[in-house]
Amino acid sequence: MKAASISQITPHLYLGSAEAAFDKSLLNSFKITHIVCCASELAPAFPKDFKYLSTSVTNDQGSEPMLPGFHTASAFIAEGVSTGNVLVHWYRLAYYSVAHTAWEGRRPWLWHI
Repeated sequence: MKAASISQITPHLYLGSAEAAFDKSLLNSFKITHIVCCASELAPAFPKDFKYLSTSVTNDQGSEPMLPGFHTASAFIAEGVSTGNVLVHWYRLAYYSVAHTAWEGRRPWLWHI
């Protein structure tokens, strides 16, 4: 099993492995309150302890559009960072972390990366 890992993206916004999302003591140590997940096959591990958003983006080949879920994910992240800390997990949702940061900071140059 891979080690759980969490990295800070911005204040209150973290990117982590799926293993991190199942490690309650690690989540608590980072004061995580909200978790964004795009792995539909994974049920929320601690639904009574954290607020979850699951997206329908599950195609590992990248052929499903990610933009339709962006506004929902961005609103959830914005709510989470205003009241606590957000963990975004599963590798494709790194897009949502970076896109949300660009959107909130109004950095249009990031949209071309």
